[in-house]
Amino acid sequence: LDGDRTTVDTETGKIFFAWNNNDIAKVTGLAGPDTTNKDDGQLSFQTAAPGGTMTEAMRIDESQNVGIGTAAPATLLDVTGTGNTVKIGKAGTAALWVATHNTCNTLNIGVEDTDGGDIAVGSTGGAGVISSSDSGKSLQFATSGTVRATIDNAGLVGIGTTTPDRTL
Repeated sequence: LDGDRTTVDTETGKIFFAWNNNDIAKVTGLAGPDTTNKDDGQLSFQTAAPGGTMTEAMRIDESQNVGIGTAAPATLLDVTGTGNTVKIGKAGTAALWVATHNTCNTLNIGVEDTDGGDIAVGSTGGAGVISSSDSGKSLQFATSGTVRATIDNAGLVGIGTTTPDRTL
């Protein structure tokens, strides 16, 4: 496919995918921002929801930045959308997840498995906060693979022990 375009984001070629005479997906080559040399380009991937119209789901720009939910990725991987969680993992196994919560200005980082284990970093009322929201579990600090300090679920603090018996 070849296209002679002079405007950014104009189609230079496209591939449609259809099911039962309905367009369900499309990959489009787009002219990049260098309209002088015309030697750069982008790829747009679009999908259709049931009974819906085509919507851009992902774009790879001329710098190889990948945008999911954005047509203008600003970083190597730029994920934007109405949801607040990104999960990386294999179905049926532990997964790394990152979530933002705008109402309380926190960033949660965790592992999804049967044992929980998420850590929240953010602020509450202007104070910086690091917390574990896994009920009944301790928050531990380690170096070189060895636990050096523990705060248990009752607020007891231990330095050099994993079973603290008093407040600090």
